[in-house]
Amino acid sequence: MAVKDLTDDEIFAELSSIGIETGIDEFKAEAVEAGSPSVLAKAWEDVSEAKDEKEDFLYEAALELWKRHLGHIKCPELLAGFIDETVMMYEENPDEHDRFSLLKIYERIKEFYDYLIKEDGSPDIDIYNDLTWHTHYDFEVFLLTLPFEFARHKLVDEAINIGRLFADISSQPANFLRDAGCILAEAGREAEAIRQIEENLKRFPNDIRVVINAGDAMWSLDRIKSAEEFFLKAYKMAAKEYDKPGVLERLIDLYKETGMIEKAEAYEKEYKELIAPPRHLVKKKKTDRNNQ
Repeated sequence: MAVKDLTDDEIFAELSSIGIETGIDEFKAEAVEAGSPSVLAKAWEDVSEAKDEKEDFLYEAALELWKRHLGHIKCPELLAGFIDETVMMYEENPDEHDRFSLLKIYERIKEFYDYLIKEDGSPDIDIYNDLTWHTHYDFEVFLLTLPFEFARHKLVDEAINIGRLFADISSQPANFLRDAGCILAEAGREAEAIRQIEENLKRFPNDIRVVINAGDAMWSLDRIKSAEEFFLKAYKMAAKEYDKPGVLERLIDLYKETGMIEKAEAYEKEYKELIAPPRHLVKKKKTDRNNQ
């Protein structure tokens, strides 16, 4: 039987059978002093008669009792398990999600965020950063994959809210906000999209991806001139080897879609040169000696 299905008395009885004599009050004191379930489990292991699978039981017991009786004490290790469960909910059947399943995931994300809030109303960034040492998944990468998936299922407000909640916690806030303009534009919420674009550009004026996304959003809104201006601005900002091909693709597609073929062709040559393999990697055609 899984530890989560045992009563407190059954857990304490099992602990007693391997040399750990404790109860609710003793557990609470020991756990607070230890600071985390894993440290407490290690302390128990050092004085117990646990062997092999029983060592796993020590950690599972410490974790379960912590969840039941010390949930008010913030612990990155405990949050890590919650996060991993949330990511697994999404990744188990990514192609079968609907509004209902995505809303469940959103509620868990919101619950996690609420757990981070300190008494003064600010998020506990230290705990958020500590989670990288405890989770099996990269939670921030997971969060960044969700907004467009949410928007695709008409959960636009939830998609935008994820970005706005975690932008102030992440060390890379632009990553969470730059897609918001595109999502709002594609949802037909023009005024909000433009306001978000303006906020992003003011906050991250030198981030080329923010500029590119501004162009994408304006294109979605059928504001072709503005889209072109943002793409050209990004073109001037772009490093040749990294960002420029993506910018060129957008300019070429924009010009072709709007019938400006000459402009498209002017950039196609540069694009083809950028994506062509280096000359030293191009195999020379063998010479046929009989034709010499």
